[in-house]
Parts: sequence; C-alpha cells; structure tokens
Amino acid sequence: MASSSSANTTKAPTKQGATLSFPDSFIFGSSTSSFQVENIAANTGTDWGAYIHDRFYEIVRPGEVGPQWDDLKQAERDVQMMRDLGLDLQRISIEWGRVCPRRGEFDEQAINYYKQLIHAIKKVGIEPMVTLHHFTLPDWVAISGGWENPQTVQHFLRYVQRIVSELPDVKHWLVINEPGVQAPYGYIAGYFPPHKTNIVRFFIARNNLIRAHKKGYRLIKSLVPQAQVGSAFSCMWLRPNDPHSRLERFGTYLGNYIFNTNYIAACANDLDFIGLNYYFGYYFDLRLSEPDQMFRQDSTMTPANVPFLGVTVRPRTFRSDFGWPIAPDFFYSALRNIYDSYKKPIFVTENGIADRDDVYRGMYTLTHLVALQRAVSEGANVRGYAHWSTIDNLEWNEGYSKRFGLIKLNPVTGERKLQRSAHLYSEIAKTHTIDIDHLVKRYIRPEIQPMTHSVIRELLQCHTVRGMRLQYCK
Repeated sequence: MASSSSANTTKAPTKQGATLSFPDSFIFGSSTSSFQVENIAANTGTDWGAYIHDRFYEIVRPGEVGPQWDDLKQAERDVQMMRDLGLDLQRISIEWGRVCPRRGEFDEQAINYYKQLIHAIKKVGIEPMVTLHHFTLPDWVAISGGWENPQTVQHFLRYVQRIVSELPDVKHWLVINEPGVQAPYGYIAGYFPPHKTNIVRFFIARNNLIRAHKKGYRLIKSLVPQAQVGSAFSCMWLRPNDPHSRLERFGTYLGNYIFNTNYIAACANDLDFIGLNYYFGYYFDLRLSEPDQMFRQDSTMTPANVPFLGVTVRPRTFRSDFGWPIAPDFFYSALRNIYDSYKKPIFVTENGIADRDDVYRGMYTLTHLVALQRAVSEGANVRGYAHWSTIDNLEWNEGYSKRFGLIKLNPVTGERKLQRSAHLYSEIAKTHTIDIDHLVKRYIRPEIQPMTHSVIRELLQCHTVRGMRLQYCK
C-alpha cells in the first residue's frame, strides 16, 4: 500500500485529548441477519434450522426464543431504539428458505413480511441495507448439493430476481455474506452445514459462491441500475510480528490473501462497494513459540479449539468472550490496505465484540472508530459503519451464549435494555465526532481507562516502515 506520507494523507492528531471528526455524509448503523433474530420456528425449512433442531438443547437452552423479529411490531420497536441512538442505517437479511420453501415456489406471505419489515425500518427514518444470502440455505437446495451444485447459482438468481423486483426502492444490497467463512467452515473445518472436510468440494463451493455474487450483482444492477451493490467479506487481518523480517512479511502477505483478499479480488469487477466484516487480527510470527488459540477452550466451537500456528498477540491484550484479541490497529491496517489495493468504497458491515457483561464493548467501539477515523482522514473512502449487532441474537453454534448486541436481551423473557456502550456509540453517531477524553471518562470503566488512552495514542501515531506495503503501529 502507499506510504502514510503519500499525497492523499493528512497527519493525524497525537494528543489523547483530541476531538476527531467524521464527514457529514458518513453513515452510522447496526447489523442483524434474519436467521439470528427471527424465532427459529419461522426458519425450520433451512439447513441451519434442521441442524439446530437436531441439536436443540446443545445450542439453544429450554425457553430461549431470542429477539423474535418475526413479530414486526417487536422488530420496529428495536429499530426505533437504534434511531433514538442516532443511527441512520439498519442492515438486515432476507431468509431465502423462508421465501422459497420449495423448488420453484415463492411464499407470498413471507415476501410480504420482509416488505413490511423494510417499510417499518424506513418509517422510523432509517435506511435499510439488505443481505440476500447470510449463510443459510433452503432445505431443498442443501439436499440437492448446496453450493457444490452449480444449479444452486441459478436457483439463487431466481430468488434474487423476485426479491429485488419486489423491493426496487432499496438503495444498498449485499449479495452474499462472508463467502470466505461459509466455504471453509462448511467444507474444510466441517463446522458449518454441510459439515464436510473435503478440499475439492471446498473449491467447488467457493467458485460457485463467487459466481453467485458476480451474476447476482449484474442481475440487481440490470433491475435497479441506481442501487449500490456489494458483498460482505470477512477480515481476520494479519501483520508481521517483526516488520523487518522478509519471511514474516511474505507470510503475512500470503495469509492476508488466503484469509481476506482473495474473495475480494475475485469479485472486484462486480462491486460498487466492499462490505467489510472485521472483528480481530493477529501477528504472524515465524518463531511459533506460543501460537494463539482462536477460540477459548470453553467455547462450543470445538473444531477450532486448536492452536493456529504462526499467529500471536501482544502481552496485556484484552479479549472478547470468544477469546479474540481486541486489535483496533489491525482494523486500521486492513482499511488502508484494502482501500489502497482496490480503490473501491468500503462500508464496514460488521464490527463488534462478544462481551456478555458489556465490560470491554465501550473500549472496543471507541478504539475501532478512532482507527476508522484515522483511515478516513488519510484518504480511505470508508462511507459507513454498522455495528454488529443491533441486539443479542443467536450466534450460530454458540446459541445465545455469546452476546454482541447494543441491546441486551434476555432470550427467554424477551426483556431488553440498552447497553452502556450503546450510549457511547450514540454520542459519536449523533455528533459525527469523537471527544476522546469525554467518552473515556464517561463510558469506560476506570480500570480500563489507562489502557484505552494508551491504545488510542498508539492508533494516532501509526506509520509505515520505508518501502513496506504493510502498515503497522509501534
């Protein structure tokens, strides 16, 4: 990437008491997906619905029903809470299996539900961003081979055509969510449906997902030329532990290509913007002395509970309930590198932390928005930020045990309460500014405040090694 001293770069402030600003056009929002917020009973005709039903009390505890967004009034109340926070965008998804319960058939009642949901979002003054495929497949598609079957692309396009035709006033579409997670988790790790471990099938599924994006993009643009269309790409960013080591720099480049950018590169000609989902990053370390574990041992993500060779974190790094390191400087690096590489506008479609007791979410949100603002101030065309998630929801294999929500949810009673960290996010969204000292003092726990200031100081002093494309912070 270009050095931070390039022509389109401005020097960032270095005082911890600085007030940082976002452009007036910058959009703040939050994200959900339909399967994760609707009652599971509404989506039994999906591969994920069948899988969870078979393991019901391993994943979902007795009495847990979640946010129940299949109740339109409840969904509208939650979205109104986001509007009251000052947010302008709500990312949702449409459940393919609910809309197309059988091959060649559309459920008009389900389509009408999503039309009413989008109307409800607009009614409270928020713009919807709609994802067409967020991990789940209709049962009949999964049984016929899922993404291994090239006919799935054609089935998907028929669904896309119907939905987009019904919703011509939606301005922002995401064709597919995280193909770089769906393909390897489903066909290498065996952690997502269809729970296979076959490298050949992985590449077939990967290529069909990319074809689905490209053809889906072109179809949407033919139906609604003014729409902005992208897909959401997962990003686990890597940086060299020793930025002067050529081997570690090469390993970092290769790792970032494999985990992050190869799907973007494959779809780049068919993107109006890049949707970026970022949660954490790691140092690539060839010493392999203390490889990190990507998930805690108490997590139910058993296949991933093995050391991930070559990645490490710095001492005193705070972690999420998943065990993921809080690494906002990696977020900055990812934004700069991806924008400089592809020159496509970026929309951060997911960023958040599993934090059941809301201990670190304020720090996480604040420091990641400082990192994002720094990237924007240096010329990265980042147009918006959607926090994951609007409300505590079904976190796939983890059930309701991992909590990401701005709204804290009791999944049994449905009781809701805005998190303290949501009010921090609200102050930033409403003012388009980050008053560092004020926000730290008001919203960050006293014992975490010194580290928060330290992280922010380092974020505002990021620089590059001469001749390197990989940005890093001291």
